[in-house]
Amino acid sequence: MVYGRLGASFAITGLVSGLLCATSANAVGIEHSGLTSLNGNMVVSGHMTTPKGPVAGAQVVLYAWPANKVLSELRPGQRVPARVVGSSITTASGSYAIRITSPSALSSAMAPDGIVNLEVDAMSGNTFGSYNFPRRVVETSHGAVLTEITGRTAQATAAETADIRALPVRAQAPGACGWVKLRTFKPSWTIVGGTYSITKYSTESFRYSVHQSSSLGAGLSASGKPGSFSQNGTTGVSASSSESYRPRGGNVSVLYETQFINAEWALSCGHGFISYQTKPVEFAGGARSVSTRAPKAKYCVYQEAGSTFTKDSTSAYSFSAGFSIPVLNLTLSAQTGYDSGASVSYHFTRAGHLCGTNAYPGQTPKRLLARG
Repeated sequence: MVYGRLGASFAITGLVSGLLCATSANAVGIEHSGLTSLNGNMVVSGHMTTPKGPVAGAQVVLYAWPANKVLSELRPGQRVPARVVGSSITTASGSYAIRITSPSALSSAMAPDGIVNLEVDAMSGNTFGSYNFPRRVVETSHGAVLTEITGRTAQATAAETADIRALPVRAQAPGACGWVKLRTFKPSWTIVGGTYSITKYSTESFRYSVHQSSSLGAGLSASGKPGSFSQNGTTGVSASSSESYRPRGGNVSVLYETQFINAEWALSCGHGFISYQTKPVEFAGGARSVSTRAPKAKYCVYQEAGSTFTKDSTSAYSFSAGFSIPVLNLTLSAQTGYDSGASVSYHFTRAGHLCGTNAYPGQTPKRLLARG
């Protein structure tokens, strides 16, 4: 395979068996000096292990991948212009902790809605591991903070816990490594919400609007063979348009789906590929409703006849089987927050109750159930 190149040049720097890859400062996006307040912030910690035990002395690197628009426009064979945010060395117990040392890496990779997709990569000898997680950059009067992407908030989230289960790979000589794009898959139907009712006297509706963000699973494999992938964290994707679903009523529970595009990437160190992963890169659209079973819910509040409850804040339920990539025999998770871009509404034509599965409806219920 002949690797293509991006229009803007970028340099690859090889450190620790070629694991570290950095791009030039202006390869992607625009620098934002307002993010300097993030310098030194703890962003991720965890352990690196193999079936034989902890891995000591490995260098663990935190990257910011470019915005999904950039990734979706890469052609097969082109290298991902990722930027190094920080790094750490694992201790004798395999533990590591990474602080932000390059806020500019975050700003250059940040999408217009503030989402930045982060990836932890760790290599030691003939083992490699990776973990993905998204954050949203929110600028406050006290400086920028990193928040969760599901459910809009200006409150900084705690450092991510990323325990890396390293996979065996071919040993690599020092040199330049980097992820390259292999292929793009057909759009996958993905769960973005659900409504649940066990009463004939409620009507439910769901909206998935433009700029709404979902946290979708990423998969990792040492061989790239179908059935060999397992989930290694999540990636944030935002909708570029809106989908409004047909209101439901009459003792019906429904999952709402739309489509996202996923791509496959391979880690190249100059002598073939040593690891493979999948990540979502783009919103495709579409609307489909699928019947489901109502969950148990015990946190109930009374709703009078004619009342309507709308949830448009806090994170929603994470569906462990949120979407699949059939060609890889892979099923991954999906989570969408209730905020200004995604909301559920329950209208009661007769007095009844609205119940949350994890908390009362006005708190963080995860899923909501209407009953008599």
